[in-house]
Amino acid sequence: MLDSHQITYEEFNELTGENNALFTRVMQQFNQMIKTLKLKMELSKGYSKSEEIQFESLIYVLDYLDHPYDIDYDNLKQINPEDLIAYSMVIVYCMLKQRKKVTNKKLSRILPNFNCDIARTMFDYMLDIIPEDIEKNELKSYMLIED
Repeated sequence: MLDSHQITYEEFNELTGENNALFTRVMQQFNQMIKTLKLKMELSKGYSKSEEIQFESLIYVLDYLDHPYDIDYDNLKQINPEDLIAYSMVIVYCMLKQRKKVTNKKLSRILPNFNCDIARTMFDYMLDIIPEDIEKNELKSYMLIED
């Protein structure tokens, strides 16, 4: 969602196979994450009308403000550890998008219970859901490789 800017229930259902109630709940949780991390983004809800079939579809649109991937790292210390774990991939993705130095050592200072095994698993999951590749450079820092 951070890169696609919008999603309809039909797209969500096609990706996950889940129902409309879960779609609404996930979007509410996503909006809460935006607020908790103080991302410079706004999520709005609307309806899209289909001309051909004459039906309305629920749609969520993500609007970016200036520097949407900026995160206040001092604010992260105030966030509940369970939320930090839940938001960890988004936090790391934002760091990568800003071309920040992303190392296991730095992540272990930000994220609770973070270690090399968790990093490996997290980056494997991230590669399944983001359009870019992630590589480690000669400084043992992770970086995005965009096509």
